[in-house]
Amino acid sequence: MARVIIPRSDNVSAKVVEASDWEKYFDFKPNHIVTGFCVAAGSGLAITISAGHAHIQGLYIESECGETLSGLTASNTNYIYTTFTRDGNCEPQAWCMAFNTTGTTPADSMLIAKVTTDGSSAVSYTHL
Repeated sequence: MARVIIPRSDNVSAKVVEASDWEKYFDFKPNHIVTGFCVAAGSGLAITISAGHAHIQGLYIESECGETLSGLTASNTNYIYTTFTRDGNCEPQAWCMAFNTTGTTPADSMLIAKVTTDGSSAVSYTHL
């Protein structure tokens, strides 16, 4: 039986709270967007996503400027996510915007919008 205490201590150095500890410590707080991350039409099969910040798995993410997500799938519903990338120790290292057409939320992700496209552009948006 494994037992965990947060923050961790190795009895030598100061107590350390690892990123994965925060995920466990704050798992009672649901993932949510605090402000921003609004989607708008870009050029062709691309969208722009505004600056914003959110809480995902107990961690805080922030984007100070908007960005473009291109390469959306034509004539489909594209599901837009914020997604963590992890380092070799499985600790959250960074995050990015990602999308798929299955609607299945990838690991370490939060759905932020659904974008419907026609053959050449994004035509409707649903913010979540």
